[in-house]
Parts: sequence; C-alpha cells; structure tokens
Amino acid sequence: MRWQKPTYKAPAKTMSLFDQSEHKKQEGIEAAYQGARSYWKEAAQKALVECAKRYQEFTTADVWVIVDAQGLTTSENRAMGAIMQSASRSGMIQRTGRYKETTRVSQHRRPIAIWSSNIYERNNHAK
Repeated sequence: MRWQKPTYKAPAKTMSLFDQSEHKKQEGIEAAYQGARSYWKEAAQKALVECAKRYQEFTTADVWVIVDAQGLTTSENRAMGAIMQSASRSGMIQRTGRYKETTRVSQHRRPIAIWSSNIYERNNHAK
C-alpha cells in the first residue's frame, strides 16, 4: 500500500455550514502534517504499520507508544490525524465507529477512535 500525502481542496460551490466545518478540519490536518518534521512523519507511519500488523484493533495511543519509545517528538502532535487518514484512504485501516478514552496523559482521557486493521497478521502478538 502506498502512502499518500494528505491534501484537501475546497469544493468550488458555495458550502453548507457542515461543509465549511469539514473544510476547516481538513485545512487544520493539512497544516499540522506540513508542520511536522519528515523524520517524525516517517517514524509515525512505520509505527502505524507495526500496530496494524500486530493488532486487529488499535488506537492512536498504541501508535504513540511506539513513536514515544524512539524518543521522537514533534511540535505538531495533530499530524497523527493526517497519518491515520492517509492509512485509511490507502485501505490499510478503517474506523470501527467506536471510541475509547485515551491513556495518554497529555490528552486528558478524551475519547479517541478505535481503528480496525486490514493488514493484521494473526501470528503476530495479540493485543
């Protein structure tokens, strides 16, 4: 599966309030992705692939554990959203529609999406 750089273009027509909101969200994700260092983005992508192979279902908190263990940081933590969107668009993962509270202290137990892997390897470590 090929990584795709997240890009979002606004529709040319007049947007509804919902469309405007979605457009602003996508602009924010794009800006966060652009603001993250390339070495961090590469490490986050590799960590996501590792999680997707290891776990049938996982969250960004699981991806962050691997990235954090490498001692890598970014000033744009929101770039993880672009990494997840790219993997979803490539077909590697998909949203389950379920959420759970994050265990990351910096995120104050907010609900985060549970993702399902389409490349899960059964013989890998189970979660």
